[in-house]
Amino acid sequence: MALLKNNVKQAPGGKRPGAGRKPDVVKQIAQTAMADKAVDYLEAIERLALSTDSDKVRLAAYVYLTDRLLGKPKEPKDVTGEIVVRVEGYKHAWSE
Repeated sequence: MALLKNNVKQAPGGKRPGAGRKPDVVKQIAQTAMADKAVDYLEAIERLALSTDSDKVRLAAYVYLTDRLLGKPKEPKDVTGEIVVRVEGYKHAWSE
């Protein structure tokens, strides 16, 4: 245990300076560049939706914009079946 202010003992752990995963500079630059262009991309898709004569293209553009604005709806998953867990090589204290 480490001694802190007023000689109070504290268990190890907690936030330490310099601890944790270091930031990925390349990823940060890429995200910034993409964020700057994202508005332009979305505006281009909106222009496409408003200017096209094709109902199929217009619908696809609106679906894309709606998914980005509101988020895609969750897809229900139906999971059925039996789960069997077998643990080997472990002894309980009371089973000896």
